[in-house]
This record gives sequence, structure tokens and C-alpha cells, in this order.
Amino acid sequence: MSKRDWPCMLVKLEDVILSLNTGLNPRMFFKLNTEDATNYYVTIREIHGGKLIFTERTDRINDEALKLCNNRSNLEVGDVLFSGTGTIGETLVVEDEPKNWNIKEGVYTIKPNPSKLNPYYLKYLLTSDTIRAKIMRKVAGGTVKSIPMAELRKIELPLPLSIYRDRLPIPSTRELSLLTCGRSSSKSWTSW
Repeated sequence: MSKRDWPCMLVKLEDVILSLNTGLNPRMFFKLNTEDATNYYVTIREIHGGKLIFTERTDRINDEALKLCNNRSNLEVGDVLFSGTGTIGETLVVEDEPKNWNIKEGVYTIKPNPSKLNPYYLKYLLTSDTIRAKIMRKVAGGTVKSIPMAELRKIELPLPLSIYRDRLPIPSTRELSLLTCGRSSSKSWTSW
């Protein structure tokens, strides 16, 4: 079977994830950069090219703030981080246990259902031109733009039929636009 003929189906993000959470902003909950702050507070500034990069500009939080943030975000290995505010669409897969860092409110934690979706495939889809365009059409806000979590949950993703899900390599952007999905074999999912 050629890559052009991969059978797939369109599914809403909410149907293939366990949860979609966000981090926590300081507000009245905690302060940044206190004397006892040794953990990193991740914003969009720390997400570059699919990697998490801490710098001297990265804010710090103490252990209590870290616990508060994790109570909300529930960060785990295999989660996909997605910047939902400001610079929308930066993504990364959490590969190591997040022991000394957590995220702010504008960074979303997407926890894929492992029986339905590989986190690296989700990351790939979220950064594809077609899905990014769908996301950008749902962006709202004035000066600071954001994709509401409720709208992100509804974004449709092309997924290979279950029988092929674990056998397929991640396609290139061009190959992804050629996937055949459901309604008509002559239509690709990008035209929906």
C-alpha cells in the first residue's frame, strides 16, 4: 500500500485524549523568583523547536508552587505540551519526568490516550500546516490571542485506521496532505 492510500478517519481531539489541562498563573497562588525558588516555571519562551530550553531568563518557583502547578497540569511523561496563548502552536512531547519544572496557564497539557494515539504523532499533527490553519481559525482575543481549550478539543485530526496506527511511520507534511479519509477516496482530509 502506498503512503497515498493510507486509510484514515477524522476524529475530534477530545475523542483520542485522556485530558486537556493547563498550568497555573501566580496571581494569588504563589510568587515567582522567591529566595527558595529552585524549580523552573515554563512559559512559551522555554519551548523551542520541540525542545524545552531553560535559560537565565526562565522564572523560578518554589516546591510548594510546583505542587500547586502540578495539581492543575498533571504533567507526565508522554504528555504533549501546546502553547495556547500568545505564540500559538509551539509543541513538545514530555520525554523525561518533570521533577523540577511545571507550566503556566497559557501552556496546555494534552494527555493522549495511548490505546488511540501516539504522542509523537499528535505533536506532528498539531504542527502540520493543515491542523495549524484549523487551530488559527478558532483563535480568539484582543491583544493576546489564544485558542480556547473547548475549541481545541473539537479540532478534527486524521488518524490512520487502528489496524495501521502502530505500523506507519510519521509522514512528511506533503504525504500527510495526501492521506485518504473516509467520504470519498478522491478527497484528502485537507479539503474538509
